[in-house]
Order: sequence, then structure tokens, then C-alpha cells
Amino acid sequence: MKKLLLIALLSFSAYAQNEMMLGYMPYSTTPTILSLAVTSTTWLALGIVPKQAKQISKVLVWNTAVSGSPSSSDLSCDLYSATGASIPNASIESRSTVTTTPTGAGTVEYTGFTATSALTADTQYFLVFHNSNTAVLTIQFGAQYSSNGYAGGGGQASGTYGWSKVGSINSGAAWTTAPMSMVAGIRIQYSDGTFEGTPDFPDAGAPAVKANSANEVATDFTIGTVPLNVCGLVFYTRRVGTTPGNMQGRVYVDAAAGASTLLATGSVSSGYILTDGIRSWSVRFASVQIPASAKVRVSLSSSAGDTSNYYQVYWGTKLDGTTASLGLEPFGGMAYTTCTGTCTTTANWSADDKTKFIDFGLLLCAGNEFGASSGGTRSASYPIGQ
Repeated sequence: MKKLLLIALLSFSAYAQNEMMLGYMPYSTTPTILSLAVTSTTWLALGIVPKQAKQISKVLVWNTAVSGSPSSSDLSCDLYSATGASIPNASIESRSTVTTTPTGAGTVEYTGFTATSALTADTQYFLVFHNSNTAVLTIQFGAQYSSNGYAGGGGQASGTYGWSKVGSINSGAAWTTAPMSMVAGIRIQYSDGTFEGTPDFPDAGAPAVKANSANEVATDFTIGTVPLNVCGLVFYTRRVGTTPGNMQGRVYVDAAAGASTLLATGSVSSGYILTDGIRSWSVRFASVQIPASAKVRVSLSSSAGDTSNYYQVYWGTKLDGTTASLGLEPFGGMAYTTCTGTCTTTANWSADDKTKFIDFGLLLCAGNEFGASSGGTRSASYPIGQ
């Protein structure tokens, strides 16, 4: 069942002027993108805290490289209990079967967990990855999503409680290697067919995205059954060059219906946008209402500029684009698209790319955040993910 989660992935926070922000902006500082080359002696442990009592069936992680020509039985994922110090304690079950033996970068899915891997809700566990023979699997994960704790299922600004990471260089005899809290990058499938986790990462390639008057970049998504009254947008961006024009944020609706209807445009003078480091910038406009169940396109562009003078998307998010992973994202999944030419013409937008999106926030109008639903009532209950 989809339900409202007050977490970093869907931020309901006072941004400015007592406004609430609804969207996906999980970073408070430049996020860390990390990986660990897992071997027979170098082990990686990713912490989990399940929301409900369920049995693990499968575990999916990302890998960036493979060496040693592993067979499927060379790759292991163990479910561990945790000590009071939030490090791996004892193995509960070990699995060495994968859906597809990896030969290069991509996802790896460990399978075959049994009733032995029944979890207790709100309890710390670790998923421990290690290999046999000469197999080396470089597992990637994202970390430091928020100084207030990563909300994949619990966390804190320091230590390893919650959705966390710790390593061992002596086959699990000691867990002292680079402990880190607030990590993402893992997806758990339960025996009842439901999923949990945050199978996404900061997109290191996002800074290559350039928004100017000839190139509009956007995230597509579909809102729930309650209309939203929106008065602005927030993006992570910076200015490149000297005269890219004013930064512009736009909201389109019903983008999939054959006509991208422009609902609102807001701007920020180029003189205010800095050229160094990560910054969040808001654009504002008069109140507009996004209809219930509408497909929405939130875009970043500028009033001028070219390939040398533009607004750079500083951070985005990437994931594998599968239905299961999209269902764990806000709004049941989001997608990246770009436009060249007249952007109210649907054909000028690229096809949705569900493997990445630009992080953004919708600023809901203070005191009048939600419109009336079809039943004539207002509700703050929102379908955003499992």
C-alpha cells in the first residue's frame, strides 16, 4: 500500500515564507558517491531497519565493475544481526545465488532467502557482501544524503545505526573500515512481493546537464488524487558563464495527453546566481493549481544563454528504471526529459528516461496547500511510494 512518508525523499519542510516543499531534494551538502571492491577478505556491510515484520526474498545492489570471472556461487550476501554498537554480529542466513552472474557494471540481485530471514520491524540488521576465490565485485552506494539523517528507514548524522555502511578487511573478524551513516543504494524484495529500500544514487553525470534558452531540462511525474496549489519551485543549480540570462523554472501539466500546457513560469535574476559550489535556488510565481492525478513536468531553463553560458544542474538522481525501483521513489517514479524548440509542443520533448531525474521541490502555497478533491474535501494523505 502506498502511503505518506515524512522523509528526506519527500520533503515536507518549511522552506521560506512558511511554505511547505514537496519533492525530492535529499542533499544538504555535496553528496558522497562511494564504492567498495568486495573480495574474499574485504567485506561490505549495509545496514537496514525494516519498517514491518517480513521475510527477505531477494536483495539488489549496484556494481560498477567486476573482475576475476566469478561464477554465480562466488558471490555471497549474508543477513546478519547487529550488536548494540550497530555493527554486524552473527550470520542469520547466507545466499550465494544471483539472478544473473554479472560480467560488468549494472545491478546484482541475490536470491533464495528463506523463512530463516524473517525480520522484526524497527530492528537493526546488516546485509553483508563478500566473495570467494578471485572474484571482485565493486559495489556502489550513495552516502551523506542529509545532515539530519537519511530516511531510507532510520538513521543519524554519525555512527552506523539505520541504513548505514561499515566494512571489514579481515573477513568480518572486525568491523572498523570507514563506518558511515545515511547511505542508499539497496533494494529488498520480501516474500509477499513488496519492496523496501532506496535503490538510487547521486548522479555524478548531472553537472553535464546544461539549461539555457535553447535547452530546457525537466523531471516528469504524476501527482496523486489531491490537487496541489503551487507558488514556486526549487532546484540545485549554479551559473556557468557571464550572461546566461535569468534562471527560469516552469510547470507544465498533462504532458502525456498530447499538449504540454504551460501552467506557470518563475525566474531569478542571473546576478544573484553564484558560480561556485552547490546551491538551492527558488523561483516564485502567482498561485497555480495542479489538477488531481495530472502528469506534471517541472523544468529548468533560462531567458538567454548558449552552450558556454548556462545554468548547470548540480545534482540529480539515478536508478535502474525498473517498475519495482520506481515504486520506491516519490510519486511512484519520476523521469528525465529535455526540450529543444517550442516546449509547449509535446513532440519537442525527448522520451522519458526513467533511469534518472533532476532533483526539485514544489513550493506549496502557504495556508492553501491543497485543493479540494473530487469528493469536495482536502486531504494531506498522498501516494508517494511503498
